[in-house]
Amino acid sequence: MGMSLRNPGQLIALLCQSASVAAGAVLVQGTANDSVKLPSGANSREAFIGVAYQAGLASTTQPISVILNGVFACTASGSITAGDRLVIGGALGTVASESASTPVDATRIGLALETVTDGQTVAVLIGADQPPFSGTVIKLTAGGSILANSLVIAAGASTVVATAGASPTAAIVGVALNAASASESVYVVTSGRAIVTCGAGAGVTANDFITAAGATGLGLTAAPAGGTNCAVVGIALATTSASGSIPVSVCPGRIQG
Repeated sequence: MGMSLRNPGQLIALLCQSASVAAGAVLVQGTANDSVKLPSGANSREAFIGVAYQAGLASTTQPISVILNGVFACTASGSITAGDRLVIGGALGTVASESASTPVDATRIGLALETVTDGQTVAVLIGADQPPFSGTVIKLTAGGSILANSLVIAAGASTVVATAGASPTAAIVGVALNAASASESVYVVTSGRAIVTCGAGAGVTANDFITAAGATGLGLTAAPAGGTNCAVVGIALATTSASGSIPVSVCPGRIQG
């Protein structure tokens, strides 16, 4: 059960357009100037403003104190694990863990600091851990040890593992954003832009197709032999040195030598 840590940061007073707001409820941009309201529903794309500092507001258009940052207790919609990225869980302003089915453009609220079950309060680091990249990211489960910025392949229902070896023929799903052990959550860029750690060798050249250098999913310029298929994760956007970081336009596919 969560400790529901509270350490609010900056607070501002805004008009509230929703009635019966609970303390810790997620508030989004209202329809009027200097106003907030409860979200329309789960996975809302509405602009996140902050978290309600106090409960109340039996009528609308009354001021409310809104927490813009810091740590505060919100109500969980479904089970949440410490470290999960959080999105809007429902029209009452609850929070839920991001999952493989979460829309890419759903509004992100912050980072869970506690593991809780449905209906419990959870300490949320408000506004933290927003993705520093653009593209499609899905939450999957690691089927084994995975390195951050490495290439992964599918290994079952919503499960991925590190590539099985160099220049794999098995389709590459994308690039893991975080390190994970078996059964832990791993966030995978499946399209857009990501950084891939270069494997040992001479580095890569801009516009090279990038494949796996080995079983740990490090990157390498794809150079399949004639008539041989090779799965690739995308195209290098810059020339890099050996063991450096490769910026990649992620567009998984397969090429043939």
